[in-house]
Amino acid sequence: MSILHWLFRLNLEEFAPGFIKENIRRVIDLKGISEGNLEKFGVAKKGDQKRIMSMITGEDSAKKGFSYMSHQSMRSFLSLFLKNTKEIEALVSLIPEDHITEFHLRDVFEKDLTKKYEVKLEDMLVKVRNFVAQKKVKKIKEIPKKYPKETPLEILERLNMQQYIPKFIEHDVWEPEFFYKLELGNLKGDLGVDNYGLRKMLMKEIEEFNKKGVEIEDLEVGGPVEDLIVEKIQNMLKKSSSIQY
Repeated sequence: MSILHWLFRLNLEEFAPGFIKENIRRVIDLKGISEGNLEKFGVAKKGDQKRIMSMITGEDSAKKGFSYMSHQSMRSFLSLFLKNTKEIEALVSLIPEDHITEFHLRDVFEKDLTKKYEVKLEDMLVKVRNFVAQKKVKKIKEIPKKYPKETPLEILERLNMQQYIPKFIEHDVWEPEFFYKLELGNLKGDLGVDNYGLRKMLMKEIEEFNKKGVEIEDLEVGGPVEDLIVEKIQNMLKKSSSIQY
């Protein structure tokens, strides 16, 4: 996991540049870090230092706070601070599952009590939306395969590999659904294709077909977060009076 993602889940991603500057780019790079080292990364407050160290040392409370929250876990947490069930459900409806951690909500409801929680929640949701929008992953999308008219046995004949046809039949790989799953190791070991050049030619046929069956597309992690809109929070919570500080 990247140090940026790790710190985001701790709701401390503002310190990522300090870690990266010191060549701490992944969580594994934190090995050997002590509380006394954290100031050089820009983590000056004791509370922030304790949060980071509790996660590094594997405390159970830190692991719980680090996990992405389901809607049910959000309800359980919010019930500690809000009396009104409808208000809790209104908040839960704004937040997709697996987008925020308990650390995010703790900082909304347990820090800076002079600031209205609705305002802090708006800020937090905007931050989550921006973070998710910046994260991209590659997703492999399978396209239904349409096998060519030329059969595998005809391909072998075209490549002057007729002598191997009995082996392909013996091993039941003469049907397209099995033929196009063959790998280089299969050709030499199971099917006896000792000639390197012939193996490469045959694998080229197989690989070109399989490339046509897959396309790569960029998708945002977690899907769209269009519901994270400040106006919606304001409309739902503008008459809120159930906060228990």
